Amino acid sequence: MNDHVDDTGVVSVVVLVASAGGMGALTAVLRALPVDLPVSVLVQQHLGGHGSALTMLLHKRTGREVVWATDGEELLAGRILVCPPLARMEVLPDGTVALFDHRTGALEHPHDALFASLADAVGARGVAVVLSGMGRDGAAGAAAVQAAGGFVISQDPDSAEYASMPTAAAPIAHLVLPLAEIGPMIANVVYGRPLPRPRSEIEATDWLFRGSGEVERLLRAVDWAATPLGPVSRWPEVLRAMVRTTLDSGYPMAVWWGPELIQIYNDRWRQFLGTTKHPRALAGRAAQTWPELWSFVGPMTQAVLTRGECAGGENMPMLMERDGLLEEVFATFTYSPITDASGTVVGVHNTALDTTATIVGERRMRTLRAVATATAQATSPQRACVLAAEALATEPADVPFALFYLLDHPRRQAQLAGAAGLAAGSAPAPHLMNLRSGDIAWPLPALLRDAAEGTAGKRAGLMIDDLTERFGGLLAPVPTPPGAHPPHSALHPPPQYPAWLWQRDRKPWAGRRCVVMTAAFTGGDGVERRRQHRRRTAPPSRTSPVRPPRPRTRPGRRG
Repeated sequence: MNDHVDDTGVVSVVVLVASAGGMGALTAVLRALPVDLPVSVLVQQHLGGHGSALTMLLHKRTGREVVWATDGEELLAGRILVCPPLARMEVLPDGTVALFDHRTGALEHPHDALFASLADAVGARGVAVVLSGMGRDGAAGAAAVQAAGGFVISQDPDSAEYASMPTAAAPIAHLVLPLAEIGPMIANVVYGRPLPRPRSEIEATDWLFRGSGEVERLLRAVDWAATPLGPVSRWPEVLRAMVRTTLDSGYPMAVWWGPELIQIYNDRWRQFLGTTKHPRALAGRAAQTWPELWSFVGPMTQAVLTRGECAGGENMPMLMERDGLLEEVFATFTYSPITDASGTVVGVHNTALDTTATIVGERRMRTLRAVATATAQATSPQRACVLAAEALATEPADVPFALFYLLDHPRRQAQLAGAAGLAAGSAPAPHLMNLRSGDIAWPLPALLRDAAEGTAGKRAGLMIDDLTERFGGLLAPVPTPPGAHPPHSALHPPPQYPAWLWQRDRKPWAGRRCVVMTAAFTGGDGVERRRQHRRRTAPPSRTSPVRPPRPRTRPGRRG
């Protein structure tokens, strides 16, 4: 193949450099390269004046066409050009090579000059390979190739006949490989195949994410070179320090780095993400992870990045999507600027505490107290249902709607006695339900069967997940917080009592944007029976004297 080098491909030029011990290394690499590799291969070795047989020896040992380069020669795919003795070679932007007489104005490091010209001419489409040799020639030039986006491979010093040159280039190289692996790896780079992580990257990643937690295990597996942050081995010290501080913290923390706010967080931060956002959020952009919050969070982070101001809030209410549901969450958080040595803001440090359990727990206790206070003086079941519905209507965030039905004694009909959040008489809240009918709004018969069989108290009621299918848009009037979705599910609680709704271990309720439908199953004299029970069990009044019991006497005897 002698086609022109494609200046738009992934790789167009591969340069191999060597010095002492280079013959064996060059032979092994060239022999392993595919014959139809679509790149130009340049070879330069410290030859002095006694290397005139190099091309002949390489051709004989590899079976490949290997020729001396000439000044101004065009780079052609499939050609192997070798720099002549007493000369040095450079790659020019026009796709040709230039030769310079090494005896006049000779450079101390010709390999550095060749690699630097490769970086200038082809940038990211160049591959630099450092093989066996003495000294440090090639290390500085390899750094230039790396900086230009090219790929650098160094022979493993342990496999080199002379280790000085590979040792100097190893810290810069993307990959440090045994000699036998270099040829196949060059082909993988040229063809754009997946590559192993460099040893330096593995070491940097393992050190920075050295913990045993789930998040740190996931962080070690991330291909950071494919993210906007780049390889961990090249991260600035301030980023590595902030990441380590975050991972070591006992509080939920996250680092949002750079203008794209790339996220790294610790195990305790996971509680904010749920199963739908984690682990996709790792190394992801914050705006893409939190679209439902970004109209609120975005301006705050921009203030931190542009003005270096801290931002945050205490017990801030949010509607956060996680585990497939839009949940009400309260959080106390701070956004702090991360600055580099020059004082430039380079990221945001996010510390947060989830205060939902405290805030919602207090609110629900207020609701329970309101219901208890409102119904304490009710003189009938009907009145108790009305008062309970009115009390529940004050907290639509916890109970978007509630319906109270009373049953007749044959349990054939259920009559609406109280409604909160829905209009009485609407399709979801009919005044009367015939329990013998197979087509009723709510599955009361199933709950009654549980009550009759004594199993109602053993489960958390009946979850109804098809409100949209049952009622369509008829639930639209239900009050919901701004930005929240209309309720999509309802719950028939057990008939004994409704206090279970606020117990933390009731997963169908706790932390969910669900809807509750409550039903009263008491008879007409239920309230009165409870009052009588309170009178019988009430302690004696403190203002009434307590009379001692009269002694018992036998009939017919006077004492």
